[in-house]
Parts: sequence; structure tokens; C-alpha cells
Amino acid sequence: ANVPVHIPSQPGEVLQPHSPGAAVLTKSALVVGRELEMMNVFLGYEQANKYKIMDPEGNHVGYIAEEEGFGKSLSRQFLKTHRRMNATILDAQGQVVFKIVRPISLINSRIFIYTADDELIGEVQQRWNLVRRKYDLFTGTNQFATIDTPFLGWDFTLQDQNGGTLGNVSRNFVGFAREIFTDSGQYVLRMDAMEDSSRGMTLDERAVTLACAISIDFDYFSRHSSHGSGGFLPFPIFGMGGGEHREAEQEHQPGVDIGPAGAAGIGSGAAGIGSGAAGMGSDVSGSQQQDNSPFSDPYSQQGSEGTTNEYGDVWLSDKEAGVDSPEDGASGILDSLSDFFGSD
Repeated sequence: ANVPVHIPSQPGEVLQPHSPGAAVLTKSALVVGRELEMMNVFLGYEQANKYKIMDPEGNHVGYIAEEEGFGKSLSRQFLKTHRRMNATILDAQGQVVFKIVRPISLINSRIFIYTADDELIGEVQQRWNLVRRKYDLFTGTNQFATIDTPFLGWDFTLQDQNGGTLGNVSRNFVGFAREIFTDSGQYVLRMDAMEDSSRGMTLDERAVTLACAISIDFDYFSRHSSHGSGGFLPFPIFGMGGGEHREAEQEHQPGVDIGPAGAAGIGSGAAGIGSGAAGMGSDVSGSQQQDNSPFSDPYSQQGSEGTTNEYGDVWLSDKEAGVDSPEDGASGILDSLSDFFGSD
């Protein structure tokens, strides 16, 4: 925080000491923190990215907000980190000082930073490599730095064409839980605070370094945004449902008694599993004495019209069903025998 700030001037620079946003960049270091997205954590819904910019003392000096919109919301859900991103950088008073444009990317990403009047300041180009993390940084069309970091590295050092150190973008560890379940990381941009710095960085170069931190966050540390974590809530809840639907069906069936004993299998979705099921409950003689109960003996109801079983089907008499048996009693048996022998 107490490191003196040295900003050299070069011909053809876009940003000047009196330019809007110069006060945000005239710090020895900056801390860029991505805000927590609650809908992404719990529902898996990708929200617009928002960042806060702080000085080494922890004071807010600016904000970065991704533009909203229906089409942009759809692209966030389907394209994830490959989407196009337009964002604005605001100072502490809420005035737009810079604009960021990150086009759609498939393999190598690019990010551009402009003034509030849409004048290009510079860009950052990702260079694909299988085992390294590489970037090229430009002001206008002139390359002023490169980044070559090992695979899975968290420190991105800016080096000039002679290998000298210009600055550094470092991803800070923000806690185990937040690292695992969220994308709310913090990035420290060291410019004058960088040890063994070969020279000071101009305002244009500092602005490009700020855009580079956003690109690094997209490319390597937005794991939940890129894979679609799905959140915590969309898990199926087992043991619920089914019983109410079964009750509703049986309430519309004539003759079915849904009593307090659970005769229709309330909560299980299957008739006869409740506490009042025949052979399963403790007492079915109390509330199940009605003649039209689905658990009464169907053979005792032969010939009764309008009686239904547990599935709503009408019980038929033996005669109606074509399976009637000889009448009970001795006379009925003798008549049957005489008919049998008489047929010979």
C-alpha cells in the first residue's frame, strides 16, 4: 500500500492523467473480486458477472458489471463461458469509465478494453498450449507483454520482450468452501507493487492488465459457470407423491370407503397397503363393516346390484357371470343327481 506509484508516459497513449478512469488505475495494486451468485449456487442459473475493484487498503474504487438482457441471459445458460460478454467498468461514483468486450470463443479467447467513448485501448489474446497458460497483451497493435504460466498455475506474471517483469495477476485462495462450491474468486493485480519490476506500467498497459484479469477468470477459474453445476435444489425428493393422486382417483369411484383407518392405502399409492388393509391391519371389523367396502367378501354379495370392488368394477352374481353352482341343500343335490343319471 505504501509503494510509490510511477506511471511513465509514452507517445500515442490513449489514456492521459486527466482521462476518466485514470484514478482507478493509479494504484500500486488492485484487488478484483467476483461477487457471489446465489442463483448459480442453488439453482445452477448463470447470472451476469459482477466484480468489485478495491485498492490495497480495501476501499472500493470501481465496479465491473456484465450487461443484462434476454438474449444475453440465454447465451449465459447455453454457451456458458464461451459466450460473448459486454461489460462496463464504473468508478466509485458510478460513472462509466471503461468498456470491456469479450467475443464468442471456442478455443482461444480474446478480450478488448475501450474508453467510455468507445476508443480502443488494447486487447488480450489467449495463446493455446497443451501444458501452459499463455497470453499476449497489446496496447493498440503493439505487444508490450506476454504471460507464460505452468499448467494449473495461479500466478500470471507479465514479462516484456526482454524477459523483464512488468506486473502480475495472482488468483487468491478465498476459502475451501467458496472455492469448491462457487466462482467468487479474488485477483490481485500488482503493478508498482511487483518486486524486481523492470519499469513502470503506463495507464494503457494497466487498463489492459485489468481486462486480462477478467479473461483469466473466464478461461480457468469459472468451473461452475462452464460446466453447469445444477445447484443444490434440483435434486429429486423421494417418498413424496403418488398417494394423493391415488386418493383423488378413488374419491371419484362409487362405493369406495376412504376412512380414517387408511382403507385405500393412503400415502403409498397402492390400495391395500395402508393400516386398514385386510390381513395387514389390526382391526378391520370396526370401520370396514359396510357392505360396499372393497375389502368385504365379494361372494357374500352375489346378486347385489351396484356393488363395486376396490378397483371400481361392479360385482356380478354367479348366474350373471355364468359360473353358478348347484343350489345348497339336499333337494338341490338330489335334483342334480337325478338329472345326471336320467340323461343315460
